[in-house]
Amino acid sequence: MTKLKRAAASAAPVAIPLLGTCAVAAAAYYFSADFRFAVDRLRLIINRYPLACAMVSSGVTLGFLPDLFAQRYEGAPFNWQRSAGMIVLGALVGGIVVRKFYDLQAWLFPGGGIGNTVKQVLVDQFGYTPIYLPCYLVSVNAIVGKRGADLVKGVWGKMKMILPLNWLYWGLMALPVLYNLPQDLKVYALQFFSILWLSFQAKKACEPV
Repeated sequence: MTKLKRAAASAAPVAIPLLGTCAVAAAAYYFSADFRFAVDRLRLIINRYPLACAMVSSGVTLGFLPDLFAQRYEGAPFNWQRSAGMIVLGALVGGIVVRKFYDLQAWLFPGGGIGNTVKQVLVDQFGYTPIYLPCYLVSVNAIVGKRGADLVKGVWGKMKMILPLNWLYWGLMALPVLYNLPQDLKVYALQFFSILWLSFQAKKACEPV
């Protein structure tokens, strides 16, 4: 419980501004006709090319930016080859895997409401996430060029540290917002919430065991 409280306190400086931004954007969408018009025009463009838009934006926000921050944390010279691999990984995860998962969630739990939101968050955090996290950790280690024998080494140890923080950040704060957005905006909301989280996750994935 002490570790959980410490994690919550350390997450607050990031989580509170993020949630505040979401609240302001939601209020602006419902109360400002000009803002709503601009957002809806952007949605029309996105929905005209949904796969391309999701993959390109995910390659940047889920791949390039987190890896850039992670490389800066590590203090090593910038590695374009590694970033290119992370861009591909981000594009595949956000543009295909997550999109299809959100489509599945919408099919399993159609409609809104608190009950369906809770069900979607539970399936996300206790079904999808424990499968996604080790795959992500192994993929990042492969991209940075670690030997085959080291790809799975230490994944469980990192999982024990990352998974509870993931439940705290996503399960209690980000996902309740995300799952109440229109279906076509969910991947982009994920990208917004993911930049800092995946920067931390990429850094942990690349740390020595």
